[in-house]
Amino acid sequence: MPTIHEDGNYLTEKGRALIAKLMARKSEIQFTRAAVGAGAIPEGMSPKDMTDLADWRADGMISDISTPVPGEAQLVFQVFSRDVQVGFLASEGAVWALDPDEGEILYTYIVLANSPEWIRAANDPVQKFAEFTCINIVDAVKVDITMVNPEAIATLGMLKNRLETFVELSDTEVPTVGTRVHLRVLEQVETWADAPAAKSTRAKKGAK
Repeated sequence: MPTIHEDGNYLTEKGRALIAKLMARKSEIQFTRAAVGAGAIPEGMSPKDMTDLADWRADGMISDISTPVPGEAQLVFQVFSRDVQVGFLASEGAVWALDPDEGEILYTYIVLANSPEWIRAANDPVQKFAEFTCINIVDAVKVDITMVNPEAIATLGMLKNRLETFVELSDTEVPTVGTRVHLRVLEQVETWADAPAAKSTRAKKGAK
């Protein structure tokens, strides 16, 4: 009988080695991509041993990266029906990160086998996207939160956080060439800033 692993996010051995390497070099971690599959962990292996998905089915778009808790990085990614030829039950997922020596490595393996997510095909009359949240252990390593796909769908909560961050930045300092502000955020802020209600809010905010 195959070993049953609990649903959850598992730091792989390569991920653990990357943490030690980045801490020694005082470098940031860069998450590069995410994907889901319909496979199962091979007999005799555990989630931490995985170096790829057992049965890749679809890539995901990283829509948000944050560090709400010390030692952890929360990564949200989306899988769209338009990218799927045949519908499938997503029973596994993965997040990759960049190793300065080995290149891209599978950092966190996600077990979904006990509560798989149905991913519809592109020709299904009901289109949808599935959203997955992965908690990645990073220990004391700093996280590059800019690796977000500009084509991903931003939720209302994400927009509010990004707008608040931008307003705080513009109130305290003048952005320079070295200031990293995501292009998608700039586009959203430009639209927001042109709205009459937004201008009124900013005027009130500036009054002391």
